[in-house]
Amino acid sequence: GRGAQPKFSDLAIETALTLRLVFHLPLRQAEGFLRSVLRFMGLELESPDHTTLSRRGQGLALDLRAVPHQGPVHLLIDSSGLAAFGEGEWAAAKHGAKGRRGWRKLHLSVDSRGMILAQCLTDATADDANTALDLLGRIKGTITCVTADGAYDTAAIYEAASERGARVVVPPSTTATSSRKPRARASPRNRTIQRVQEIGRRAWKK
Repeated sequence: GRGAQPKFSDLAIETALTLRLVFHLPLRQAEGFLRSVLRFMGLELESPDHTTLSRRGQGLALDLRAVPHQGPVHLLIDSSGLAAFGEGEWAAAKHGAKGRRGWRKLHLSVDSRGMILAQCLTDATADDANTALDLLGRIKGTITCVTADGAYDTAAIYEAASERGARVVVPPSTTATSSRKPRARASPRNRTIQRVQEIGRRAWKK
């Protein structure tokens, strides 16, 4: 209405925040960018201001749909530590006391497009390789390759990937030795270790 505050739909807020995310813009710049886009399109529409974007974005309910992958999956697995801050951190900054901070570990499996296919949040002490077995079990469809860092160099990872028909690309630890068990002599992990010994770790990574 004339002289009234403009009202914006959730879709308008989601669109503005999406543009902000794609172009890595602060809220004020996102507001100006959207105004420019609307002007170039010849539309007499208002852009949400930065305060509205900040306020509405906190409670915005998004329908995030998984993007289906076509064909076999090249899976990449890794984990990252997350610091969980509480009000104790604010007290520490204000009064100089020691605040409480807890740690969690976020385990992710993504495809070659960077789309998250499975995730798991654990305590900081959780083993990466054991958690990766659970992530592998959640992936549907065909897996062609599993790539990860040296923390996932375990026989269990190789066995789980082999059961899915996937190749494992994991650098063996510097102290890794080939298994002498009859079943494991020709295993993929043994072949990786032998190849690294033949051409060197750097050349193998390339």
